[in-house]
Amino acid sequence: METRRERPAIGDAWVFPSPADAARPGRPELLDDWLRCAYGIAGLEPRPGGMWHCFRRKWATERKGLSPVDVAAGGWKNPNTPVWIYQQSDRATMKAVVANPSQRLASGG
Repeated sequence: METRRERPAIGDAWVFPSPADAARPGRPELLDDWLRCAYGIAGLEPRPGGMWHCFRRKWATERKGLSPVDVAAGGWKNPNTPVWIYQQSDRATMKAVVANPSQRLASGG
């Protein structure tokens, strides 16, 4: 995965910086605590194994048909991972596949 130094267009700040040092990312345990707190405030209970997974799945699924390399910018090292693991079928895409068999979307792998 490219670093911010290699790709300055990614941005110059972490989305979730460490409270002690904004130049570093927050620790995964701290970010999990923050997400649990957000779920609590919203009155929701995270599903088992679903802390961040649902957000990653939504990111990948909303970007079906786009370049796998670009979709992987959501945090995957292998551009095939979002396609193989995270993207889900949906009615609109399935209908388009059935109704337009000659129309090609971006290759998923």
